[in-house]
Amino acid sequence: MLGRGFVQLGGRTPEGLERQSAIAYHLAPDGTLADTIGAFQGDELFFIPFDRGFSFFRPPFGRTSAFVVAGDRLHTADSEHAQVRILSPDGTPRMLVRWAHTARRIDAQAAQRALEQRLNESDARERPEIERMFRDLPMPVTMPAFSTIRVDDDLNLWVQAYLAPGDEGETSWTIFDRDGRVVTRLDMPAGLDPTHIGTDFVLGVWRNELDVEHVRLYRLDKT
Repeated sequence: MLGRGFVQLGGRTPEGLERQSAIAYHLAPDGTLADTIGAFQGDELFFIPFDRGFSFFRPPFGRTSAFVVAGDRLHTADSEHAQVRILSPDGTPRMLVRWAHTARRIDAQAAQRALEQRLNESDARERPEIERMFRDLPMPVTMPAFSTIRVDDDLNLWVQAYLAPGDEGETSWTIFDRDGRVVTRLDMPAGLDPTHIGTDFVLGVWRNELDVEHVRLYRLDKT
């Protein structure tokens, strides 16, 4: 099992755009500590301080970290870079999977779509703070290199291309074998978040246009 320690703020109140790091731990099946893997960055967050506390929001086009445990491998990735690191349970590097990536630039239209989507997804109490975040936040120049990663039962790595606010339709995935070679690319149905990819199936949560969740099972033909 993979565990992550608490973020230590050192008694200060965070403000603005920050990205905290935390220690990752390898836990044995009985829950005891097996190894300390190391420190990893978390997701970018925009903090707004207030009296005796703070609130936070996920910024538009924010960089995120992904962690997937499969077999005796830890897959970790930072969406700032088009690569996935594969580690042993003790944190020893085993492989670095990279792919060609052309960064998508963030123009005024992309930023406006992100703002509109965030406001539509928020209630009236949050909207002033969201507008403040978009006003005060220095917008990044390019979008993240990917959205998320998954690993199937055969230890193939699945990398989802970045899905920007306003993007519609199917999601694009690149699949690498356990040796880091590209196997194929495929599209998944729009709105599907795969939670378990087996040898011949994809199981996931699908959301309709009203954001209502449904469990769906798809046949997967690897031939």
